[in-house]
Amino acid sequence: MLDSLDTLIAFVLIFAIVSLLITIVVQMVTSLFNLRGRNLAWGIAEAFEAIAPELKSGVGEKGKQLANHLLKDPLISDSQVKQYVGMAKAVRPDELFDLLHRIAVSRKPGTPHEIQRDVIHLFKSLGVPESVFELVESERGKLEALREDIDAQLARLPDGPAKEQLQKLKTETEAKLGNAEAYAGDAATRWLALGESETHKIYQKFKHWFETGDERSKEWFTTEARIITGILGLLAAIALQLDTIEIYKFVSSNREVRANLVARVGPVIEHGEKILKASPTVMEQSLRNLAGTTNESDPSIAKSGQLKGIQITASDTTATVKAKIRTALADAKASQAEVDKTLEDFDKATVSEVKAQLASCSVDWNGLAKSLDETGFELFPKDGWRWKNEKCTWQQIFGHTMGVLFTTLLLSLGAPFWFNTLKSLASLRSSVVNNISEESKAELRSNKVQQPSKPPPTVL
Repeated sequence: MLDSLDTLIAFVLIFAIVSLLITIVVQMVTSLFNLRGRNLAWGIAEAFEAIAPELKSGVGEKGKQLANHLLKDPLISDSQVKQYVGMAKAVRPDELFDLLHRIAVSRKPGTPHEIQRDVIHLFKSLGVPESVFELVESERGKLEALREDIDAQLARLPDGPAKEQLQKLKTETEAKLGNAEAYAGDAATRWLALGESETHKIYQKFKHWFETGDERSKEWFTTEARIITGILGLLAAIALQLDTIEIYKFVSSNREVRANLVARVGPVIEHGEKILKASPTVMEQSLRNLAGTTNESDPSIAKSGQLKGIQITASDTTATVKAKIRTALADAKASQAEVDKTLEDFDKATVSEVKAQLASCSVDWNGLAKSLDETGFELFPKDGWRWKNEKCTWQQIFGHTMGVLFTTLLLSLGAPFWFNTLKSLASLRSSVVNNISEESKAELRSNKVQQPSKPPPTVL
């Protein structure tokens, strides 16, 4: 029984290691192409479409353009390196609502007019009265009409002082259109006049549709990750020539390799837990590193452990983390220069942590691959052909097609399935070994009791 169980464990171990290697690649691919952020943008776009059908993605892709603009805003983005601002992978509804509100009441300088117009339309669909935005839209309309009139006059005027003066007026008009500072206060005042109760109702409507879109984005991301896993499983099965039938025959017939594979179960489980567990996010680990180095190198900053006390949530972005850092340092009575230096160090720590996590993926990959190599099972065929007793012909390749396809199906089950199966079998083997040991001891004790004692010596 123990040999059969060891054969099964060895078989599962091979698939668990290959699946974990595929998981590492999947994690790198999803991070490289920011699939979480892209799917979040589509989910938010769907929510915008549900609130305001005119923002449907198919009509000029307004909903998608608005979602992309919002997720790349410095207040929301969680991946910023110097001038580069990436798309956020997670966002809270209150953060997004606040950003939309800032844009709607012209508190976000530099926002394109088209984006502000779509945001205002979104709020109107949520139930915000048109009177809140009347001044905003009317002022914009006047400025745009003035710019068009200036353009027409510029086209008719010859070069000279009059044209230069008109060109200067056009520049001033475009500047007003760009920041809309002239009427921002009035729009914000009209919004506050709605009252806290009415604003809360509007927010609850928005939150409902946001959560629906966010849930869909997570489902889309999971589906895409599974598709990538399936594709990589097929490529791995073909490239590594992994025939399920041949693998099972190999581990069941080779006692030495089977014993070596079973001996590697412990280290592989440790690697798997490290890869599959919910590890700290980049920003969370960066903040931990910053808090440690800051307290040692500069006791004047966060000497009371202010940075260590900051809590990072899954939906925190770079902007929200920096805001928490500012608040923590303000409580520690740090100077503005110290605050700026700490924020700069946080950016550097974030870049370093990204590089460290990439290096960690490389270490995990090498460790898992080495685990198989040391057992006698070649993960990567050294001579380019796994089955050395067969010639590399199309006929032989076709003979392994079914086994390779079956391997693809098994790998598509994912690393969590094989990892949990391996842990269960390892636990079962431990119980079986203990039971066999107990039975052997009991049998030995029984034999001692049943063995007849030596007869007493005979006196002649």
